[in-house]
Amino acid sequence: MLRAIEFKINRQEKLNLSTDEIFNHLDKIRAVTINAFKKRVVMRTEITDENNLILRTLGIKIPNAVLEENVVE
Repeated sequence: MLRAIEFKINRQEKLNLSTDEIFNHLDKIRAVTINAFKKRVVMRTEITDENNLILRTLGIKIPNAVLEENVVE
């Protein structure tokens, strides 16, 4: 399955990434919680160009920048 992912990304996007490199790029996507002004906001980190290509090629929707927002008392 990993080789199929690697093949698909490298064939469609004309990249030359190993499965380790693909997962290293994707591993940089994080959810970050920010508490300020009586709000708790969960946001994702920036999506790099490489991550955008990988996610798009695999048919994975890029998550919204703000994942969750709550009022904290």
